[in-house]
Amino acid sequence: MHKYNFDAKTKSVFYIFVLGMYMQLANYKKCLSTINDIESFKKTLANKSFLDSEEQLYSVTASDVYFENGDY
Repeated sequence: MHKYNFDAKTKSVFYIFVLGMYMQLANYKKCLSTINDIESFKKTLANKSFLDSEEQLYSVTASDVYFENGDY
């Protein structure tokens, strides 16, 4: 099996894509797992962060996931 090392930008876009995909499939269990993965990843960024547009998309999608799960 290959192990890929992606840069932070590629990884952040990938995580947001995966979260959106699970949201479209209404697989909220996977969404919550992906949110946990994203939060762990964000802690590794040190002084870096998502771009504003990525952060906005992530925040909106995560809030939709929590809303759909009844976690207001």
